[in-house]
Amino acid sequence: MKYFSLVFLVFLFGGCSIKVPAVTSYKIDTKVKTKRIMTNGCKKSSIKVAKAFAPTYLSMTDMFYVVDGQKQLSYNSSKWAISPKSMVTQEFEKLLRDSNFYGVVTSYKSRAKTDFVVEVSIDEFMQHFSKDLKRTYGVVTLTLNIINTKTLKVVSSKHFTYRVDTNSLDADGGVDSLKIALSEVLSEVNDYFIENCR
Repeated sequence: MKYFSLVFLVFLFGGCSIKVPAVTSYKIDTKVKTKRIMTNGCKKSSIKVAKAFAPTYLSMTDMFYVVDGQKQLSYNSSKWAISPKSMVTQEFEKLLRDSNFYGVVTSYKSRAKTDFVVEVSIDEFMQHFSKDLKRTYGVVTLTLNIINTKTLKVVSSKHFTYRVDTNSLDADGGVDSLKIALSEVLSEVNDYFIENCR
């Protein structure tokens, strides 16, 4: 009887173990070719990149998508390595440092006082599916404000948006489209700073 009970327990706990599927983590690293300008319009100024403003779902590592413009769902086996909010903040810092427009570029973590602060609002960072789930695309929409830290007034503001169709109906396709869309938006931001620093 004891032997039978032991065998039963082995089959019960061994045979009913559930295999949890592996979760794939994604991180977007844009490859924006920054354009530099010969003028010293902003070179004597310093600027701080504020932490991006974003809806709560973009502060999480869960990877969301929208179906038919209404239903917001999340992938079960895919997530972001870091939140889109943190990703966009890092990409903005990288862009401003690489472009060399300003004499000093600091992170939002810095206590140093700067002449300007650039605020980025992430209005949309999402993969969209059609109602029949046969078409999908990624959209990145950002609003940028440059603030004079002495007067606390917005000296310049601009809205950017870009949409890219995906090459596959899954998380891989969504990430690829969002990477391209973010790269295009950052390229436009680079041009925007060129105009502001002339």
